[in-house]
Amino acid sequence: MEKVELIFENYIRKVNLSAKRREVYYVKSEKDGQIVSEKGKPLPNKFKEPGGVIKLQYNLKEFKRGKRKIEILVDENDKPVLANPKIAGTPKDLAINGQDFYSGNVAKHTRAKVMREIKLSFTEIVNSKREKLKQFFDALKERKGKFTMEILLLDEEGLSNWDLRNRIYPYEKGILDLLVTGRVSSTEQLVDPVLEDDSVKYNDCVITRFKPLFVRPNEISFDDDEEKESEYYTVPMIKVVFYQSKF
Repeated sequence: MEKVELIFENYIRKVNLSAKRREVYYVKSEKDGQIVSEKGKPLPNKFKEPGGVIKLQYNLKEFKRGKRKIEILVDENDKPVLANPKIAGTPKDLAINGQDFYSGNVAKHTRAKVMREIKLSFTEIVNSKREKLKQFFDALKERKGKFTMEILLLDEEGLSNWDLRNRIYPYEKGILDLLVTGRVSSTEQLVDPVLEDDSVKYNDCVITRFKPLFVRPNEISFDDDEEKESEYYTVPMIKVVFYQSKF
């Protein structure tokens, strides 16, 4: 059976949203005068006396923010108290998860950035297989056939019960979008399109499977595979196979 295979080793799992997270301070609320973080979280008890007033070593000091003046909590050295001391100044990364896409947990521009990075990571492999992909889809169109997209995710199983469909959805969408449009964003075209459309007119089946990596000395094996693969499956990867649907 004619097929085309794409293998994306060490597939992208996180997207960097910013090089440095901004500092968040405790400020006096303009609404009710309470001291809260700039994200609206209440002041922790470690800064307060049992009665609820702030401890003597802390005070409020006025700072200018653009055209506004705000009161920020400072320590005995007049240094603003950070509400996010552990992460301020560190990179902000987002783990790729399809659930964030359809639940609205991330903003539209963030989703666009994630999809751009996913597609960007796929372009080299797609371009290297472009001619085979084009021949396959052109021949399929001539026969008026439809194709199946089979996706195999090889990765560590981990301790948490994560959802395979949630994990794979952005990658599935990214690959198909790249084949249809060739674009990684609205202004960047890095691949010549090879597929007219990814609707059910052409694609009537998507199969998604998962296999955990079993790390052994110098080899990775799968308990339901007859052959043991050495070195080939030693890293996480997404393996995609396109072939003509049987019915």
